Amino acid sequence: MLVAAAGMLAGYTLSTAQQLNGKGIYLDVGTNLGVQLRKLYDPQQFPGAPVLPIFDTAFGKQRSGVCAIGVEANLHHTHYLQTVNAYFQQRGYQAVILTEVAASVRDGAASFFLDAGSPVEWGASLTKGGWQKNKNSSEFKVEAHVQLFNLPAFVEGIVRPILQQEYVATGRLPPVVMKLDVEGEEYALFPALMLSGGLCDISVLFLEAHGEAFRSADGVNMTMQQMEESFARMRKANPHCRVQVQNLDDESFYGGKAIPFPAV
Repeated sequence: MLVAAAGMLAGYTLSTAQQLNGKGIYLDVGTNLGVQLRKLYDPQQFPGAPVLPIFDTAFGKQRSGVCAIGVEANLHHTHYLQTVNAYFQQRGYQAVILTEVAASVRDGAASFFLDAGSPVEWGASLTKGGWQKNKNSSEFKVEAHVQLFNLPAFVEGIVRPILQQEYVATGRLPPVVMKLDVEGEEYALFPALMLSGGLCDISVLFLEAHGEAFRSADGVNMTMQQMEESFARMRKANPHCRVQVQNLDDESFYGGKAIPFPAV
């Protein structure tokens, strides 16, 4: 079963299915400060960002009707992300960011290791590692407990029915774009999405592939290249699978707090 927060989100998402009108869905997995979500809706604030062509191709230039979901585990970002959520609500965007929730292949709870010594805590992860800069951060927590969001189950149980409903009504599948920047959890999520068939429900998956040292206990013992090769073979056997996988790490405007929100 999905965690409670995901259950609430499922109701939210299903309630907006009738309003989707083919505009599509964006899943921002590893939201950090929500900059990619802001690029989706307010691209004029982020000129030249590498992700913008992906959004333009998938959703077009007018994207206010896209349904977007963000997932972020780091409690240090919660207060600011509540501000982002409030802005989205004011604008009428169909968007919500789940805070203190980590994308995973299972439900439950887990330790989440923070990276309080770096500017936006890029290295915060479900895996504890030497890349986390916490030596001089005694005033901050370095470990937190977070809820787990079963991403493959969400795609299979929530996103897929919405797509099927839209296909029956219109004869076309709305675009679904997913960002996956989860500091090593891709070693678990990518194969789980393959095995569930959820990867083929997505139009475009762009991700940052991290070194194998980032791999958590849930991850498979394969390199990212090996996983991509396995998926290529699986896709060859299923030519109807529409997903395009891209290695893209768009860190432009990473200090998103400095970029003002447009006037509401």
